[in-house]
Amino acid sequence: MAIKIVKVWISNSNPNLIGCFYLECLFKTRRVASKLRPDRGTETSGMATMHAHLPQ
Repeated sequence: MAIKIVKVWISNSNPNLIGCFYLECLFKTRRVASKLRPDRGTETSGMATMHAHLPQ
């Protein structure tokens, strides 16, 4: 397993910000991971929803 993206910001509890970071990573790498391992925070729900709707 490899870490695809690391972002440092003043807060990671904004779901829109986390979603933007995730989409930015997808556009840069042009790859969609087969699995995600986010924490159980509410801010990652948007990322998981986006991932579920992406074509594999």
